[in-house]
Parts: sequence; C-alpha cells; structure tokens
Amino acid sequence: MQEIKELQSVHRALDKMNLDQPDVILISGSDTGVLEALLERIRHRLHKDIGPFETVVFSGEGGDESRLQQEIFNIPLFSPYRLLIVRQGEELFRNILASKSIYNSFLHEARSMPDRTLLVIQYDGQPTKKMTAIFHDQLLHFITRDLYANQIIDAIRNIAGSLHLHLDEESIHLLRESVEPKNGAIESTLQRLKEMLDEDQRRQPIGVEQVREALFPGM
Repeated sequence: MQEIKELQSVHRALDKMNLDQPDVILISGSDTGVLEALLERIRHRLHKDIGPFETVVFSGEGGDESRLQQEIFNIPLFSPYRLLIVRQGEELFRNILASKSIYNSFLHEARSMPDRTLLVIQYDGQPTKKMTAIFHDQLLHFITRDLYANQIIDAIRNIAGSLHLHLDEESIHLLRESVEPKNGAIESTLQRLKEMLDEDQRRQPIGVEQVREALFPGM
C-alpha cells in the first residue's frame, strides 16, 4: 500500500499509473470534495490513453457490496476498460467488514482483480487497517485533510499551476478569503474558472477583477 498526503503527489501518481494493471485508489479523510477533481483527471487520462471505457457507480446503498463483488470479479471476456467508483465507501465497507464470509471472499478475490480495471473509493473518515488490507499492494491511499491557514496560499498556487492558470497576487488572496480551505474546493473552483476563460485569456496573467466577475459576481 502506498500512502500519499499531498495533492500534487497524487497527480503525479495518477499520471504514471500503469493502466493495464488493476489498481485501487482510496480517498479518505475530511476533504470529500477532492473526489470530483481527481475523477476528472482520471477520466481525461483514460480518454487519452485508453479510449472508450465503462463506468459503474456505487453509492453505498444496501446490497452494493454484492454488486461491487460481482462487478469486480465476474466480468465477461473482452470487456472494455472499467472505471468503478464507490461513493460513501464507509457505508459499503461497513457491510463487508460486518460479515466474516463476505470479508474473507473479498480478501481472497481482491488479490486476483482483473486487469484493465480501476477502482476508486471515496471514504469519509479514517478507514481501518482491516479495510485497507483487502487490497494490499494494489492500493494507493490518498489521505485528505483540511488546510492550515499558512498552507492555503501555496495550495492555490500549486493547483493553479497544475491547471496552467497564471493568477496575480490579488487574485490569489481573493481566493484565499473566498474558498473553503480544502484542496477539493480550491481545485473545483479553479477548474470552473479555467472553463470560463477562453484560450487567449488563459495565457495571460489573470487579474482579481476577472476572478471576481467569473466566480463571485455578487461580491
């Protein structure tokens, strides 16, 4: 298992990931909003390097543990690449951990997860060692947390840089005061800003008035 606590390190790991091998990405902690930004990055890479792929989403409802097991381990021959997304994983895995037979089945079969399968799990809180043991060496575990006040500016700069946005200092400080101090909130806000700018605007330094008009028009 590989544990990562920095968003930029997760980005690098996703960019280097061997898509022909099965992998499991676990996103845990308090910053649940980071899931959407990471899924967007994953989908972009899959479209670029794989082409068409199948997406299956689990939301933690009753019976999802059986559906997940079936999706992972009982796939048809010549199936397309599959992206499996588990939201509210704490609910789904609570049921798995509560049943010795289901847990042992997952523990045994997860070691032979089929290729061309990527499982992404969002887990609100801290998963137990028993839960992470299911996926063993296949697991990339991103442990999220709220940012301290002295980390927010650097987080904005780093995420803006990864999106190729050139923010001036006033823009950075406006975002610091206006956006929730979490990597997920910062990344989704900056991604929204990027989508609202044309290609020429993205190449230029982005001023505070542009940011205010695009993101906070009532401010």
